[in-house]
Amino acid sequence: NIEGDPDDPENTNFIRTIIYKSALDSITNLGVELEGLEIVPYTDNEVFSIDADTMTYQQTLVSVVEVGTRYKTFMGQYGSLAYAKYDNSYDPNNFLKFGNMNAPNLTGNWE
Repeated sequence: NIEGDPDDPENTNFIRTIIYKSALDSITNLGVELEGLEIVPYTDNEVFSIDADTMTYQQTLVSVVEVGTRYKTFMGQYGSLAYAKYDNSYDPNNFLKFGNMNAPNLTGNWE
């Protein structure tokens, strides 16, 4: 919380209040259910491939994560190769993921 305008050059007195609280408290208050988060929605308990670790990148230890599944897992009836006639690049065996275990990305990515 900031009281006053820290960007106002004439206002040298502003109050910054920082409150730390558990991320788990915030998730609980938002009603997010963490149990079953690894299950691909609308499937019979198929799970995402999930991996997380750290790696050294440009002499800095950074966290990396990768979560994904094959298109056919979550596309239901549309997970068939027959639908490639509408999109030549569609292959239900391709992997949809975010993150990369081999290269950190600070801006995020979906492949």
